[in-house]
Amino acid sequence: MKNIESIYPNNIGVEETKTSFLILYKNAKTAKKDLRINEKYKFYNDKLIISNFSYKENEESIKKFLSDLGEVVDISLEKNKDDVFTGKAVVTFESSVNIDKELKLNNKILRVERIRKQVVNDKRIFIGRIDMNLSIMDIRKVIKEAGARITDVRIRYEKDTHKNIGYGHLSFKTREDAIKFENNFQNIKKTLGPHSFYEYAKEKFMGPRKK
Repeated sequence: MKNIESIYPNNIGVEETKTSFLILYKNAKTAKKDLRINEKYKFYNDKLIISNFSYKENEESIKKFLSDLGEVVDISLEKNKDDVFTGKAVVTFESSVNIDKELKLNNKILRVERIRKQVVNDKRIFIGRIDMNLSIMDIRKVIKEAGARITDVRIRYEKDTHKNIGYGHLSFKTREDAIKFENNFQNIKKTLGPHSFYEYAKEKFMGPRKK
């Protein structure tokens, strides 16, 4: 229940039914706000953070307790500087797991949290270690010759030398254009810089502010 309330922070209540949960909102506006928040995130279906275990529990006892939910393939216990279990564990199951009931072990109610996947922008690419003598026009020309349509190049420059600082972001018109860039990267890498590399840009998203 607490996990649902944390994922949908603007609710005014959660009612449990026989097969699911009913999330209540004051109005449609706050409901849509939570939907927009969760559209930004994807979650692992086979991995959970479970906390409030007794400090005396270990990997074997936790694995045995959770066996009814599915086969546990990995458990990572959080420990303090004295190597003592803190009561929190990251648990990975062999396949997708769905918990629709309260978990209790040794009279302690456990807190279950889903783990968000890192969200990436599939049309925006971070590029690093580029030739510092390249201008934005140079970079646009190279990418155009690779057959990809680019909408924006964001590169910072040193004020004194007027040289780029070696990294920036590229925005492509479509996902297909970004893929063209990927497929042709080895052909243009030497021009961009012999040690240049790229990766899809991580989305920056601010969740709801605490009231």
